[in-house]
Amino acid sequence: MPRQRRSLTAFALAAITVCAGTIGLSGCAAAAAPDTAGLESELASVAGVNGAFVWTTHPNAPWVTRVQVMLFLDDPSDAGVVDAVRAAAPVLSADDAVADADAVGLTFIDGRRSDYTARGEANRDVIGLSPEIATTLGAKDAGKRQLLVSPDELRALTEAE
Repeated sequence: MPRQRRSLTAFALAAITVCAGTIGLSGCAAAAAPDTAGLESELASVAGVNGAFVWTTHPNAPWVTRVQVMLFLDDPSDAGVVDAVRAAAPVLSADDAVADADAVGLTFIDGRRSDYTARGEANRDVIGLSPEIATTLGAKDAGKRQLLVSPDELRALTEAE
């Protein structure tokens, strides 16, 4: 009988732990996927930008949050990309989701936002980034298709303007 009692006690403790964990994490889904519709609208009004897609990702771990921003540009040149980032920096740095993020991934599209119903469709028109763009903006991490900046780098761009 004592062995059965230990099994029931262990089962009860496991059930309580699972329930407590579920209740404790119930708010994480909302925090992990903030509402970005307002940010999309604000970015669409930035000089040189005619629209945006904004969403969050969690690369490598659920507690790592990256805000992904796809900006549709009027001018796809290097200067147009730099100008758009500088114009968008104050809007991005003022946003709560961006301020709480570990990083912001900026992708640039040569086209109009209204030409695409989903962000996957826009990937075919991503503007390739030259290393000079990152250097000009003072960003540390730039790939060939995405500029990765921290919230601090966005604030620095905002203060420089």
